[in-house]
Amino acid sequence: MGFFDALFGSKKRTNVEVVPDHIWMTTDAKFSGLAKEAEQRSKSGL
Repeated sequence: MGFFDALFGSKKRTNVEVVPDHIWMTTDAKFSGLAKEAEQRSKSGL
């Protein structure tokens, strides 16, 4: 329990998925990266 949690109470957990941003240098790299991410998500069940 942190200091602010003790003062203000702990936060309720939410169902928000935090996904890091991706920056691609070319259009080909962008579509390749998107395809790879879609494949990984379909295997993980998201």
